[in-house]
Amino acid sequence: MTAKAKLVLLTLFISIVLQLVLSQNLMAKSKGEALFKLCTQCHGMQGEGAYKLKAPAIAGMEKWYIVRQLKNFKNGVRGMHTKDIAGLRMRPMAKTLRYKGDVDKVATYVSSLPKTKNIKHMITAGNPEAGQGSYAMCMACHGVNGEGNKAMNAPALANLSDWYIKQQLQNFKHQVRAANPAKDPIGATMAPMAMTLADDAAIDNVISYIKTLKK
Repeated sequence: MTAKAKLVLLTLFISIVLQLVLSQNLMAKSKGEALFKLCTQCHGMQGEGAYKLKAPAIAGMEKWYIVRQLKNFKNGVRGMHTKDIAGLRMRPMAKTLRYKGDVDKVATYVSSLPKTKNIKHMITAGNPEAGQGSYAMCMACHGVNGEGNKAMNAPALANLSDWYIKQQLQNFKHQVRAANPAKDPIGATMAPMAMTLADDAAIDNVISYIKTLKK
């Protein structure tokens, strides 16, 4: 076989492999989009969220974080506390992802959605200057600009609604979320951090600072 013939065969082989990979990616995205249809009832067609339903914007969130939270809901690690109304609603939704690969596919699709540009904010109080000092503790995991850090299991904060951040801080603080460190050791690391915020005013201050961070 000549060198030219070998080059032609190699090119053909590479082309076939690329087509197979592309086909698999498209199939995964298509399945993920189909699975996401149920989520749109609360999170919106583009994952933009809905304050009235207490459903946060999830478009463009990190895939690894979405996967972990969906598994937490499915396995009863999250969404079991009687005071976590939104979490209780999420658990049966996560359980509909019952086949192998479903969680990964829907997470892949959600993370591919463009981040919501006009995030719904509800907190008008709060002093960002005062909150900057409190954010120093958050910075070690969530990043200087709230960009998140996978190595620290810390999601991005800069593109979250302020009302959602407040609810989760309160949940961590009052052990509504991550109440069982053995089941959710990653979430449990947030509880002492949330407890450093003495009251709602302190929470509003740090959230007001987070809202100033670059998206």
